[in-house]
Formats: sequence, C-alpha cells, structure tokens
Amino acid sequence: MTAALGVDPFNFIVFGGTGDLAIRKLMPAMLFSECDGRLPEKSGIIALGRRDLSQKDYASLVRKGCEKHMTDNPFSEENWSAFAKRLHYIKLDVKEPADFNALIEKLQINPDFIRVYYLATHSSLFGEIGDRLKEAGGIHDRTRIVLEKPLGMDLESAQKTNESIARNFSEE
Repeated sequence: MTAALGVDPFNFIVFGGTGDLAIRKLMPAMLFSECDGRLPEKSGIIALGRRDLSQKDYASLVRKGCEKHMTDNPFSEENWSAFAKRLHYIKLDVKEPADFNALIEKLQINPDFIRVYYLATHSSLFGEIGDRLKEAGGIHDRTRIVLEKPLGMDLESAQKTNESIARNFSEE
C-alpha cells in the first residue's frame, strides 16, 4: 500500500527530459517521492528528449543526477530499482509531428491514467507542443500541464505563450 492516498495512478511526461532541470530537480524529486512511498503503484515517468539514448543510458544519466543532487535523502538500491522500473525514455523532437506517435503508443498502455505533461523546455515551444499533443490524440479530460517559467521574455510574449497553451488546454 502506498502513502499516496487519494492519488490516482498517473503518467508524468517530461518534455526536456535530458535537460538540467529534469536531471537536477525533477527526477530527484520523483525519486524522493518513490523513497517516501508517495507514488501510486502503477504510475510511470516518461522522459522525452532529442538525444538518442537507450533506456539503460537514460536511467544511468538519471541515477548519476540523483546521486549528485539528493544529498539530504540518500536512496537505497531497492528504491532505485523500483523507480527505474517506472522510468521510460523516448526520443522526441517537438518539430517532428511523427515523433509523437511513440509517446501516444506508450500512453495507450494505460489510456485512462492522469497525464501530467511537464514542459521543461523554452516557452517558445509550449504552444507547438500543445498543438502536437492534440493532433496526436494525447489530450483527454484527465490531462494536466505544467509550464516551466518564465512564460516569455516580456508581457507581450507571455500573453502570446498563454494564448498558445489555451488553444488546447483549459485553465480548469
């Protein structure tokens, strides 16, 4: 039994999964949640990036980042093993609509799970990512999106970014 009482299984999908934010902050936070038993049993973590990495190479990258940045909570091999089983890497270039097919195929394994898209990319890509997800069928009523700030370079670009996201995601 997990300590994640009341939390439905979800897929946490990270655009920019090989970047500094993902390796230094997001993955250690997710592993910390694993160590504390707060992740629902069947939940998955799907990292997306342009780099050509195997699952093993990506897991190694994440492990090194977690070992370096999780100084307050060293993890056990048992926790790492459980976490690594949740971790999936898909090569995806936002500019290539066909690349979204592998992501959607992975998500269809558990089509009713909550989908949390975390956009750890430049804000200029937010709208395009939303458009591609919609075109590929990657958005449903249990989809959530998290945007990494800043949302633009100034008020005008922030408003444009917000409008581009609103094309595919409601604020609710």
